[in-house]
Amino acid sequence: MKRFDLLAQLSRLSLRRRYEFGLFMIIAPMAVVAIAGFFYVYIPMIAATDSLIHTVRHELDPVVELQIKITQSAMPVNDYLIHGGKDEISNFRSQSQEIEDYFLKIRNELVGEQAQLLINQALKSWQKAQGLGEGILGIANPVGNAQGARTMEIFDREITKSASAIAALDETSHLKIDQALVDLSERNQTAILVIGIGFLIALGLAVISGVAFVVTVINPLRHLSEVASQMGEGNLSIRMKVVGKDEIGQLAHVMNNMAVQLDLDRRVLEEIATQDALTELYNRRSFDERMAEEISRSQRFSHSCSLLMMDIDHFKNVNDTFGHQAGDKVLKDMAVLIRGRARAQDFIARYGGEEMTAILPETSFDDALFFAEQLRELIDKFPFRLGGKKIPVTISIGVATYPGHGTEAAGIIGKADAALYEAKGTGRNRVCGAKDIADLKSGQG
Repeated sequence: MKRFDLLAQLSRLSLRRRYEFGLFMIIAPMAVVAIAGFFYVYIPMIAATDSLIHTVRHELDPVVELQIKITQSAMPVNDYLIHGGKDEISNFRSQSQEIEDYFLKIRNELVGEQAQLLINQALKSWQKAQGLGEGILGIANPVGNAQGARTMEIFDREITKSASAIAALDETSHLKIDQALVDLSERNQTAILVIGIGFLIALGLAVISGVAFVVTVINPLRHLSEVASQMGEGNLSIRMKVVGKDEIGQLAHVMNNMAVQLDLDRRVLEEIATQDALTELYNRRSFDERMAEEISRSQRFSHSCSLLMMDIDHFKNVNDTFGHQAGDKVLKDMAVLIRGRARAQDFIARYGGEEMTAILPETSFDDALFFAEQLRELIDKFPFRLGGKKIPVTISIGVATYPGHGTEAAGIIGKADAALYEAKGTGRNRVCGAKDIADLKSGQG
């Protein structure tokens, strides 16, 4: 019951509010997870990582280096006792200075009482070893010197003590690193848990929002699409059920009104679909239908029927010289002239571009040639103008007649078109009849 109450409440909201509600239900838990993860997981993990890096960089690395240098410091002293080389004195003192610098650096970086105790032990042993080393290096004849050998044993013990204390310090640093890794692992597990819980919550809310969206938006839109599809197929009597006052309800209301208007407009469109918009003559589609009808009628009643194919000469030059507005005006004026000279039963159409046709029912070939010549002269003398400028215009006309030039519409059109091309090819501004015409008498039919 509560589910349907919630859906009813959502249905009263606008699509925008429903979208915002669903988006909030998805984003809000993710935002909470992100914020909680940042403050309770990410920042502690960064702190633990920084601590680990600090331990490695500032404690472990210098400790390891110091242990190596303390061990290596015995080599110049030992070599001096064996070979007596004076270079070993400077080598030992140089290494001693580096070791003292490392001790100073490590003491400043170490934290914790145990660590300080170990570094102090190591330093104390080193200082003893350093003093012993200086004593050995001060022997004038070290090779085979018994006292020097005994001192060297004590020196080695102190070096070992110092290195051992440093090793213990190294172990302490490793323990700190291990603890830091444990902390990071725990933080990582916590992060996975928090993210997993947040994801499940967001997924649940997303599912709830999705169901609500499907019920209140998708289903009405699907019904709206089905109605629109039927309207597109021509069923303008169908109506969309208006439920609610949201955008879908408003759209349904608009579609119903549109269906009513489309039904009215379709009737108007059927009336104007047969006309050319520019010249208001019949268009090519209407011509094809009428030509077939007239040939069929002529066959039934044994009448002749003539066809004029007309083309404006050099029409491209008119457009290029005077502009397309001038070309449009020439087409409209010529349509008026031809329609004014034609009979009521004649069918005048724009065939395409600057080409026009005239179907002359019950008209012989000779009468069609006479009518075509009248049109040619009329257009040749007519003062076509645009903006005060005179536009020279002439036409070429091809004439063909049923049944002398063919018994099918396509054949008659082909013969008239061929005659038109002959007129164009022999100088333009002339009338040419189709070839191979039978002996038709003027006024036949």
